[in-house]
Amino acid sequence: FRRRARSVRSRGGSIEKQEVDPYGLCFRSGFWYLVGFSHKRKDHRLFRTDRISKVKVTDKKCQRDPKFSLNRFWNEEFPRQYREKGFPVRILFDKSVTNEVRNKKWGGGEARTLPDGRLELSFKTFDLRGLVSFVLSFGPKAELIEPRNLRNQIEKVLREAIERYK
Repeated sequence: FRRRARSVRSRGGSIEKQEVDPYGLCFRSGFWYLVGFSHKRKDHRLFRTDRISKVKVTDKKCQRDPKFSLNRFWNEEFPRQYREKGFPVRILFDKSVTNEVRNKKWGGGEARTLPDGRLELSFKTFDLRGLVSFVLSFGPKAELIEPRNLRNQIEKVLREAIERYK
């Protein structure tokens, strides 16, 4: 038996309280994730650990569903959720970073090399805020094609940075 953890996590800037039965930790693309059963959503969910701002262990006991497999969830269910429900993303990368981008796991995404050597990466995500940071981390070597509304957000961030450095 494990204790149920009440976690407070921030996603998209808002604070949300969740009561979670923790099942395990997984690491992918530079982030640790808590996998567990969310009582709020009545489903198995992922929680990026860097977004958990507070954890309170309660006296409530929890027991992992005997049908649940962490390996199956991480390798089958999690990618399926992204394919079916995530927001479509397309990014163009300069040919100088194609190896770096190709070496990451993209949860069912597709990478194709264009005739000019650039790499087009297509995948789905729920983490739009993280996507902005990810694209900006490549500086001028990445261009977000879609979603279009995030292009505007990236442009705003870059304009603010330019103003700061004038």
